[in-house]
Amino acid sequence: MVVWLELPVVDASTNERYATVSARDEEIKQLSTIEEIVPLFRAVFRILEEMKLDMLNFTLKQARPIINMHSIEYEQQMFDEFLATEPEPLHLTKEWLRSTAISLLESADSEGTRNPCASPPPSGSSSSSSSSSSSSSSWKISPTRLLRHAFLDLLDWNSGPYPETLVADISRFLELQIYSETVVLSAATLLVIWNAIGSRITDAAAFKGDLLELIRACVENREQANQELMASVWVFVEPEIEKHLSADAKSPAVLPGLRILVLDLYRREHPVRQLLMKRLKESVEAAVAAGPASPVQTISPAFMPHFQGSIRALSEDFVKIISRNQTVFGRYYTRLITELAEELDLRVHTASAQSSPLKQAPL
Repeated sequence: MVVWLELPVVDASTNERYATVSARDEEIKQLSTIEEIVPLFRAVFRILEEMKLDMLNFTLKQARPIINMHSIEYEQQMFDEFLATEPEPLHLTKEWLRSTAISLLESADSEGTRNPCASPPPSGSSSSSSSSSSSSSSWKISPTRLLRHAFLDLLDWNSGPYPETLVADISRFLELQIYSETVVLSAATLLVIWNAIGSRITDAAAFKGDLLELIRACVENREQANQELMASVWVFVEPEIEKHLSADAKSPAVLPGLRILVLDLYRREHPVRQLLMKRLKESVEAAVAAGPASPVQTISPAFMPHFQGSIRALSEDFVKIISRNQTVFGRYYTRLITELAEELDLRVHTASAQSSPLKQAPL
């Protein structure tokens, strides 16, 4: 016995409008131009698969805020459990913030200028206190500014274990640190070479570009500069320097002297590297404060503009990491800064002391 089944037939030309979303309108219109049945059904099923992905992406986008909220709550819960097992909870974090606060106040005292993260004391305050007391209580400190400088110090962190609130982000901060060192070392090498022989170079524009590409290729993604690294840099840049040196500048003493200057850049405490790291932090801070739509505000020396793209990328990653970190640990930072204000006799903005510093003044 043969049983015949009557199945409904779908007419793609008349029903196409019922199986589409606006993002796929053009692809759906193309179906009406396909005459062969096999290619038609192949195109239909391909579009259906793409629409499934569209719906999945839409669902994930809608759920992302909820997932993010729960992940923050989970991180806070796990961190509280971790702190319960520690004999000195948040000791490293407090020392990290204390060091930054003292550094900012010392910087203001040494420069004799108003610190950008503080305001002067009110009129009528006592001026007969000791110098140590005046260096602290003379300023009102901004938690947002303090935290920003503390995070910026992590770009060249060399002070032992990371604070407890940064344990989950250590790998990310290490990547930022390596990237920062790459930018600083590249700029320092270029600056030292140019200051030494820039006036004797022919075709200066081409020389800068070619030299910078060679330097970046040598130092990129290196965790730490050493004499061996700088020696390899010199091996690559020496022929380029010889090629662009003017004829009257090719004396036997020029290149050996320049080699010594370049090799000496392996030291972290090298004055040029320290200066450029300071400028890099200022540039990142300016970019963070200005927002993503503003151009990078590079700071002198003149070679830093060659690294605008690198500084912008560094700033974007920096903001993502510290914003997330402050969202999770903002309440701990607020409590620690309030405690530090009492210990160091500082005055903290009242509004900022009552809730998360991030919410009071966005980065």
